[in-house]
Amino acid sequence: MKTIKILFIAALVLLFFACGGNKNIEGPKTVTASLGAEPSILDAAKASDRYSFIVLDYINENLTDILTEDNGERKILPAIAESWTHNDDYTEWTFKLREAYWSDGVKIRAEDFVYSIRRIINAESASPMAMYYDYIKNAQAILKGKLDYSEIGIKAIDERTLQIVTENPIKNLHEFAAKIPPQREDIISQFGLSYGSDAEKIICSGAFKVKSWVHNSKIELVKNEKFWNAEKVKIDALTFKIINEENAALGELLNGSIDIANAYSISWINKLKKENRFAEMNGVDSRVQYIFMNQKDKLFSNKKIRQALSASLDRKEICTDLFDDIYKPAYGFVSIATELEGKNYRTLAGDPIQELIKKVPDPKSHFIEGLKELGLGDDPSKITISIMFPSNESSKFDEYLQNRLSNVLGVNVELDKIEGTVFKKRNKSLDYQVGFKSWGGGIDTPARYLDLFLPGNKIVPIGWENKEYTGLVQRAKKSSDFNEKLELFKKAEMILLAEECGISPYANQTYNIFMQPKLKGVKQFYPGTYNLKYAFISD
Repeated sequence: MKTIKILFIAALVLLFFACGGNKNIEGPKTVTASLGAEPSILDAAKASDRYSFIVLDYINENLTDILTEDNGERKILPAIAESWTHNDDYTEWTFKLREAYWSDGVKIRAEDFVYSIRRIINAESASPMAMYYDYIKNAQAILKGKLDYSEIGIKAIDERTLQIVTENPIKNLHEFAAKIPPQREDIISQFGLSYGSDAEKIICSGAFKVKSWVHNSKIELVKNEKFWNAEKVKIDALTFKIINEENAALGELLNGSIDIANAYSISWINKLKKENRFAEMNGVDSRVQYIFMNQKDKLFSNKKIRQALSASLDRKEICTDLFDDIYKPAYGFVSIATELEGKNYRTLAGDPIQELIKKVPDPKSHFIEGLKELGLGDDPSKITISIMFPSNESSKFDEYLQNRLSNVLGVNVELDKIEGTVFKKRNKSLDYQVGFKSWGGGIDTPARYLDLFLPGNKIVPIGWENKEYTGLVQRAKKSSDFNEKLELFKKAEMILLAEECGISPYANQTYNIFMQPKLKGVKQFYPGTYNLKYAFISD
């Protein structure tokens, strides 16, 4: 009988350790992050919002990869392409692909990149991301319908060799290649227009794959064991909780429900710092906040009206009173972090908004001149301006704008707060007067900002085209002379912000990322976008 009891106790001890009593036995390594809004679609050819691209960074592996080190140094790393070469004038690049696989075990081929670009650079598909690839030979002619999409300057030499031919010399094409994803023609053909809309309608090439997507709630990713560098991925599961409000997201960070989040308000930044238990990353972002105006609307078809609105803003006051001096005033649309061939563009190009303010010292008088030109009289108090903005905005900028325009211009202002997907639809259909949002164009070239308002770009429609502006931007992108390129970009930005005033930037964002101390190895893609691909949990 005693022997039976001893055996029973021994069995219980073994069961205890098997169930986790042994602290040396590790469970799944999971990380939970916050996501400020529902992604529109997880399809690299159709996405245009930052929340979609945050998730796409984890489920897509592109030709190359971007890594920003803790000291701010930006590195271009091999990804699906393990190496690359170029000809003497940088117009022909050849990428050698490694042996890599999709999440279902199918081999990734050079043809998958060709299909991807053809799907984006296609007059019929009208991809909002076409602007990122118009440097490829024949891309602009294809988008204008002058050539068939099969004429695009990218081809598979063989299964693991990809060639890209550009319109003009590009010395950092390997950096641009960090935005070139592979896409699977058979899978996309199977799901058609619904590809990327649900977890079961997505194929992945990245470090993670989509396990589930509970719309407007969470997206669950799990480690992709077929990923070429899977042995370096230490996180087993990565969940994005969709949390629209800063208070809710950072409240969950405080109680340990999430592991990493962005703080935007000074009150939260100070609160989290005082906790003295969170790791932190901060610096200047590549994202700029701006107002955009619908030039198909009668009132905002007049440039004096647009100029008066922009000149009426006090950007220092905005950044001090609304953003507690965390953000920096924006006197240009191109971010203060953006470079032109390794040199800070904003330092070289000056501040076009300051030039506008000099030209329009009395915004109200300028506004009245615009009203008279439109035949709308000379009384601003009879004018009502409607301002559309997405409901996930965490700042008080809407109220500031309402008060500022009322006081400076003497107009009535209505606030139109709507859900994010409705905001995008109304923007694209030009069903608004004024809106505000932000744009992060990266830091590799001013073109990533100025391309936004070229003909055919559908990311932020404002009902405006300007031949001189278009010509300047396109010539700048083609030029191989640094000084010429700088002057062309400067003149184009002056047209956009001062002379025609289609948009009105007001703040350069900074980033303050807080994370649980157990989360280690967190890097960044571009500044302000944290990178968890090779992060790990450490007690």
